[in-house]
Amino acid sequence: MSGDLSGFSMFDLFRDEARTHGDVISRGLVDLESDPTNEKLIEALMRAAHSLKGAARIVGLDLAVGVAHAMEDAMVAVQKGEAVITPTRVDQLLAGADLLAQLTEIEESGVDDWTMSNVAAADTLVTDLRTPVTDTPSASTKKMDATPPAPTESPREDGAVRVTATRLDQIMRLAGESLVESRRFRGVREYLVQLRRQHRTIQSHLREARLQPNDDTMVDLARRQAARTELELAEHQDQLDIFLGRLEELADSLYNQVVGSRMRPFDEGVAMFPRLVRDLSKDLGKKAVLQIEGETVPVDRDVLRDLEAPLTHMLRNCVDHGVEPPADRIASGKPEVATIIVAARHQGGRLHVTVEDDGRGIDPERIRSKVIDRGLADTAVAQALTNQELYEFLFLPGFSTTSEVTDVSGRGVGLDVVQTMVQDISGGVRIESEPGRGTTFRLTLPVTRSVVRALIADIGGESYAFPLPHIARIEKVTREALSDDRRRLQVGEDNVELLDAGTLLELDPVRSGSWVHAVVIGDEEDQYALQVDGFHGEEDMLVRPLDPRLGRVPHLTAAAFRENGEPVLIIDVEDVLRTARRAVVDHAFEVQPESAPAQAGPRILVVDDSITVREAQRAILTRHGYDVDLAVDGAEGWERLQRGEYDLLITDVDMPGMNGIELVQTLRRQKRFDDLPVAVVSYKDDVAQRQLGLDAGATVYLSKHVINDDQFIETVRSLLQS
Repeated sequence: MSGDLSGFSMFDLFRDEARTHGDVISRGLVDLESDPTNEKLIEALMRAAHSLKGAARIVGLDLAVGVAHAMEDAMVAVQKGEAVITPTRVDQLLAGADLLAQLTEIEESGVDDWTMSNVAAADTLVTDLRTPVTDTPSASTKKMDATPPAPTESPREDGAVRVTATRLDQIMRLAGESLVESRRFRGVREYLVQLRRQHRTIQSHLREARLQPNDDTMVDLARRQAARTELELAEHQDQLDIFLGRLEELADSLYNQVVGSRMRPFDEGVAMFPRLVRDLSKDLGKKAVLQIEGETVPVDRDVLRDLEAPLTHMLRNCVDHGVEPPADRIASGKPEVATIIVAARHQGGRLHVTVEDDGRGIDPERIRSKVIDRGLADTAVAQALTNQELYEFLFLPGFSTTSEVTDVSGRGVGLDVVQTMVQDISGGVRIESEPGRGTTFRLTLPVTRSVVRALIADIGGESYAFPLPHIARIEKVTREALSDDRRRLQVGEDNVELLDAGTLLELDPVRSGSWVHAVVIGDEEDQYALQVDGFHGEEDMLVRPLDPRLGRVPHLTAAAFRENGEPVLIIDVEDVLRTARRAVVDHAFEVQPESAPAQAGPRILVVDDSITVREAQRAILTRHGYDVDLAVDGAEGWERLQRGEYDLLITDVDMPGMNGIELVQTLRRQKRFDDLPVAVVSYKDDVAQRQLGLDAGATVYLSKHVINDDQFIETVRSLLQS
């Protein structure tokens, strides 16, 4: 990175360089293992180790110099034909890369501690790298765990951001031009002052004309002055239009360059995954390689960072569940080595990421059996579920089709985390699979979280923004064009459910009129039409996050300002889509007879920021005759508790804004809630966390893994009977 680096310490520069060279080494070694004679790869690895050695020497990291030097010598020996690449040698070199990678995660003040903690590991590693290897991996290098420093410090969140010198030059140029153009406003101001003087002169002439009704001299002067002013206005208006057009063009270019500086190539966020697949498949006795497609696709660095955890979970799933042992693959006519593909592309203003394997696929009948066994649906309903509907159960917490619990899987934790993380960044995920052929995870995400082009629509007397990439289409039809029951809208060749957006979002119902305005959301297989009051067109908006004190707000993802300065809330279309599905399934929009009896079961409030967990608990509790309300976080839960009467509270712990512990502490401070039983349900199930919940005032503390077990409903019954 060229340009002025005076603001960075030498260690900052080393850390950035070490991260770059470390990625090259880690990824290159995985590729070299499957292509051990690739001269270009060997050259690149040798140069990366050489550069890393030189950078470490500059900042006085002698231990790192020694390790990098040994790695370089090992690659030089391969380059000269004096040694060959074997799995053992790859393990050793990867262990060296892991050791040096720790330096990118600490502050300069932690270097001495790191050095003291890793002297023995580094010495062993250097000795192994300088010793000829056999095809049998040695015990000392198969699992080389470098001891982390004590204590270690994470890099600062406000650290350096890499921006190319070319882009920085463009930003500076555009900023300079914008400054020059903005100064032309002074001329506009001076002309407006002059125009105001001319206006006062015309008014003066007209006043004098009224005092001398038989003399047209003043009137003629006023007319001539008005004519000159009109000509000057027309001339200045043309100049102003040109000036404003140029200023808008500069502003757009400057903004695009700044947004571009946030974008990073997709490859930068997935460089570590070939190594993950290589190591995990080796540990499981399998053979798999990872291919990455769309390496240069630009992605917002925040989105790229948020993708790391979901992709890690999915790749572990692919290797553990999807990929078969080599003997099984050969027996079924497949190559011995499985192929996993992670691909990225832009389409329709969205980032599409797929994770695909050519493994055994998912057996829908196995899922159907688990659904019935766990009481998530009765036999008749389960038998009617499509494969796609069955795959949705895989996102439930605690749901696993694996009977054996290992270090990698079997606990039912993973895909529910994937769904939650993806939903948190206004994205969606779905599974496609074919038994015997493989499985594909499809993620749809925003390209950037900083700007959005949106459709402005009125709902309940307020304006809301629908991000265009989430909209399938918009419709404006006469009310007579609807189906006979007025609840379905013709969209292309299909009839889709027409839902009142106001009612769905808990606002005032949409006004009825001769025209129906609808926003169609969802994909071709699962679409819904949301009726709104009207449209205001499309606008580009700078996204501003909601105040974190609000917690997670249902159906809303952010805020923005319109071009006219009006504030507007941005709809979380994925969340609305999930609510729409539930509304249709539960017949939420059907008019109930006035004589219908009220539900007599005890009333339970479920508070959880995961829609999957909320829905799982709601389904189980409703099936057992309970009346269930839902809240997305502690703040909303507290609001509902103050407004309504409940017989039981079930709450998660980790939630944005007010968490579950704070919610329990808050309600226990009020006497009216002294007798309200409270069940805390959380993934955190250690002794300290359990005691924290009970001390806060919880009646019981449960692990989320029991949600689908009999223990959950038995606990609910006992709490309501006590």
